[in-house]
Amino acid sequence: MAVSWQQNSQVYRRYIRNLATLYETRQDMRFFIEAILSLIVISIFGAFAIRPTLVTIGALNSEISSKRETEATLDQKIANLARAEELYNKESESIALLDLAIPSNPDPIHYTRQIEGIKKRNNTTVAGITLGAVAIVGSADDVRQATRTSLSTEFRAVPFPEVARFVPYALDIRSDYESMLGFLRDLESLLRPFYYDSVVISVSRLSTEELILSIGGKIPYFDPTKAVPIQQEESE
Repeated sequence: MAVSWQQNSQVYRRYIRNLATLYETRQDMRFFIEAILSLIVISIFGAFAIRPTLVTIGALNSEISSKRETEATLDQKIANLARAEELYNKESESIALLDLAIPSNPDPIHYTRQIEGIKKRNNTTVAGITLGAVAIVGSADDVRQATRTSLSTEFRAVPFPEVARFVPYALDIRSDYESMLGFLRDLESLLRPFYYDSVVISVSRLSTEELILSIGGKIPYFDPTKAVPIQQEESE
């Protein structure tokens, strides 16, 4: 085993000496070896130098793609806003009527004035008007529970949206049949709707020609702070 190792060692030494001799005597061999070593060194240093550049290029490509998606989203939002503005301008008159029909606050005084006008037009007598709890100052939520447990419990309440706001409203009318019929027609034609919970007609004790109409219900209004956003349907 020792002899074999020594023989191999001598062979390797002779091989290295021959390479050294060839490197010193032959110019082409010297150029070939130097070229190989130069390529190895360049490859090693190039790998360390190019890798950060490649990582940076990849990050920039990802950022550019993200910016393009953001730009497309913003363009779509701008287009939607332009269409919304066009639709708003087109329907501005209808929106003004809608604000009158469903005001942004309870405003029972304005509605009562309209009732007074109907009363005079039809020669009827308003015997009484009763309102439920109304938020004059502050949030409507402060009186919402009181509203539900006051007048509305006295009526046979009809289904009403949970997010809607309303003022419980009741009135008693005295008149003959024709005048009362005209009063009801005018009440139905008001721009602001009236949701009936109960309607009771009785004959006056003083005169058989006089009828008593008792109406209980709700007049709605819109609270912008409690608006439910419309979910945009995703396009398939």
